[in-house]
Amino acid sequence: MKKLFLSVASLLLLLGSCTQNEVEEIALSKKQNVVVATIEGQKTRLSVDYDDTANQFNLSWSTGDAFKVFGGVNPVEYTWSQGDEFTTTTTPEDPTYAVYPSSANLSINGTTVSMTLSATPSVANINLPMWADASNGNAFSFKHLAAALQFKLNQIPEGYNKLIVEASNAISGSFTAKLDDETPILESTSTDDADEKVTVSFEAATSGTKDQDFYIPLPVGTYTSLAVSVSNGTETKALKSWENLTIERGKMYYTTATVDVASADAVNEALANVTTTPTTVNLTEEITVQEGDAIEIPDDAENVTLNFEAAPVTTENTPLVINQNDEATSGDATSELNITMPDDAEGLHATINAPTTTVTLVGGTYESIEATTATNTLIIGEGVTIKNLTIKKGNVELYGKLEKFTSEDATTIKLMKDIDLTSEWEIKQGMEVTLDLNGYTLAVNNATNHGIDNEGTLTINGNDGKITWVATNYADNAVYCIVNRAGATMNIDACEVAGPVYNVGNMTVENESKLTTNAANRAALICGEDTKDIAWTFTMTSGSIVSETHSAAVL
Repeated sequence: MKKLFLSVASLLLLLGSCTQNEVEEIALSKKQNVVVATIEGQKTRLSVDYDDTANQFNLSWSTGDAFKVFGGVNPVEYTWSQGDEFTTTTTPEDPTYAVYPSSANLSINGTTVSMTLSATPSVANINLPMWADASNGNAFSFKHLAAALQFKLNQIPEGYNKLIVEASNAISGSFTAKLDDETPILESTSTDDADEKVTVSFEAATSGTKDQDFYIPLPVGTYTSLAVSVSNGTETKALKSWENLTIERGKMYYTTATVDVASADAVNEALANVTTTPTTVNLTEEITVQEGDAIEIPDDAENVTLNFEAAPVTTENTPLVINQNDEATSGDATSELNITMPDDAEGLHATINAPTTTVTLVGGTYESIEATTATNTLIIGEGVTIKNLTIKKGNVELYGKLEKFTSEDATTIKLMKDIDLTSEWEIKQGMEVTLDLNGYTLAVNNATNHGIDNEGTLTINGNDGKITWVATNYADNAVYCIVNRAGATMNIDACEVAGPVYNVGNMTVENESKLTTNAANRAALICGEDTKDIAWTFTMTSGSIVSETHSAAVL
């Protein structure tokens, strides 16, 4: 029995994106690993296992794995055995090329190799086609003839046992490659539309759900479409699709998908076995939250989306409780959580305990939210309305509408667009709030109350941002754009307040800030009261106070 000692040098590049939108049509994760190995028990090919700790794919030969060496009259097959070596019973007469994987329909004519990509490949092995120059006789360096799609399918419901990949190009059937080309690649010789489809059968879950990895060889080329679905024989669920996808030799395209689940219990069951991120859970039936219900997100689920768009949540007065690492001390984010509600969903209540998570809300009107998030934000998306927000820990990025809020810790509210304020923001005694205008405009359009009523500590700053007073009650001397109460502290820093400000507390203006007013017969600033002996302070280090129709300041 002849032995062959083999060296393998193959580059696997997993192309994609760690963010939601960047290169979304290709993948959702980006990893890179170079595998260089020898026959002596090192990592080489065929079986694929992802090592979360090392953040890389481990590729290794399996018992029974084989390739063919061409040269002379007959090809010679080398087979991997349990002895950690490739063996053959015949020595190649004049070796020229080696081709992997070996099969009955693998042949060569001159320098053109012919092979078949299975329309029903095994779920266990990747079987990426490769070739090597055999001129060194007993040491081959394999190179890829195609690419691969690695597909992580999460939460497959009971009974589903087929993964279907459909493409605009042939991905199964007969192929050839000219091995004397500078960079040989597989090219289809098929004219059968059936070869644009691959079906992988796997063992279905008998109860609950399961996760499964799939690896599909992808010939090189530009695909006008590529789609993946899952089937139980009678029903097919579409999972992922791409358009105008360019597939390059030697690359592995990595993506994930999640099958819809239909209840809150199913959400927890699905999340309990999270092994890869990002993970999306789609609710397909309406859920009524009961007292004591909670969604528990595993700490190792770093990017989770809970999508309730197709199934509104009825919370009434019982909040939807979502916990992730809720015993941790709040700090910088180590994970992300996205909660998506229908735009017309109303009356929602939520309690979010996620001290090391950035939480993004999309869609819906919340009656109340109690939020503990990472220091770098609860993101209130555009179109979202929160009527009453309690900030236990963390800061807020505001695209949507925030009517009232209470903070139990030092908090920053950061505008991410121009905001129309139609309610009154009250900064209660003991609260410490920074309003970061971030270059945008907060338009106070409140006909019955003040815009901001400060009894605590308030800093307003933000790259020349602006607060404007567009209310119609200009003549009402009891209503102001901003009120700074007795004992409160307010600092106006690098911004403009264009509306009457009333101060009986401690107030400073700095960094070329401006106090102006567009209200007829109203001063830009009033400090103190005629009828009360209140100790107040006002300090301006730089800036201006202007009123075109009244005294600029009344002290």
